[in-house]
Amino acid sequence: MRKLDYVNAANDEYKFGDTSAVLTYTAYDDDTKVAMTGKTLLFKVKDDTSYVASAPGQLNSDGTVNLKTADINDLTPGTYFVELWISVGDTTAIYPSKGFVSFTVNDSTQMVTNKYSFLTLTELINNFNKAVADVKTGPAGADGKDGATPEIDKATKHWLINGTDTGYVAEGLAGAPGKDGTNGADGAPGKDGVSPTITINSVKTLDAGQSATVTNSGDSTNVKLDIGIPKGEQGPQGIQGAPGETALSLKLGTVTTGDTGSITNVGTNSAQVWNVVLPKAKDGVDGKNGIDATVAIGKVTTGTTASVTNSGTATNAILDFVLPQPDMSKYMLATDINKNLALKVDKSSLSSYYTATQIDSMIANKADVSVLATYASKSALDVLTERVKKLETASTSVKPS
Repeated sequence: MRKLDYVNAANDEYKFGDTSAVLTYTAYDDDTKVAMTGKTLLFKVKDDTSYVASAPGQLNSDGTVNLKTADINDLTPGTYFVELWISVGDTTAIYPSKGFVSFTVNDSTQMVTNKYSFLTLTELINNFNKAVADVKTGPAGADGKDGATPEIDKATKHWLINGTDTGYVAEGLAGAPGKDGTNGADGAPGKDGVSPTITINSVKTLDAGQSATVTNSGDSTNVKLDIGIPKGEQGPQGIQGAPGETALSLKLGTVTTGDTGSITNVGTNSAQVWNVVLPKAKDGVDGKNGIDATVAIGKVTTGTTASVTNSGTATNAILDFVLPQPDMSKYMLATDINKNLALKVDKSSLSSYYTATQIDSMIANKADVSVLATYASKSALDVLTERVKKLETASTSVKPS
């Protein structure tokens, strides 16, 4: 950005009529001081409404530039705004890029502002003509000298007649804006534009209620559109449709082979039964004669897992066997078995012995001898029974006397 700064901001004002004052500025491109040697320097000044003056810039040895008040001594008291035009050939750079740098012309004893009436040249002439008309006609006098042409004081902008300040301001108020000028000539034709290519890159469904989106994931000449379309609101349930046709059933019938493959429906349209004919495969090409193989037993070892591996070739096999080692902890040595059998008796020699169970049963069927002392023997009872019978017989045969 171009900048224009005061070397001493305190020296931004002077009094009207002071032609010895100097306003000193420094021009910058961003923060770099502008080299102005060999360039045309021109200050342009405006007031609140329009351009009012120009003055040459005086380059100093330190790269700063002066605006001498003697070159702008026509400016009346007020605040003004300045910019610096730096030209080389047909190229002009204006400082600052934005806005202006202000300075102030203060009142002096030579002039006090806002105490002058304003009269245009037309009004001055009309007033003069009226004054002339009011003068009574007298005898013709001698021709007078040519009147002096009114002039405008550069400093006060007042009408001067014969060097006398009339107190009337020569410049009127700004007039209405002029009419627009005619259109300029057509510019040179522009370069042909590049026709872009437009493709749909993606289309995705957005949630209901979201706004539709379209974004370009490509560039200005290769446009790739990513489109987002929101779901529509769910509509009311539609009316029930007419009954559909009876569902189709399908069963597999026969499957045979033939020269040509086919499927035949031997059922109905709604209950189909398919008989399938599969095409016969063509005979393959005869294979090459095989090579007689040999098989031999190689190594036979023991291990935890049984396996057979071929350490030879496909046609000369050598089979190595690994046989699992049995767990011998469940077996006894023959010598230990013989020792245990030596302590045993052959069952055939025990036939004349009773078992403990048999002895217990026999004892259970015997009476204690001490108890038998209170019982009569069977033979004694038999004798006693015979005697009783004889007594009964004898008693029945004795008649009473």
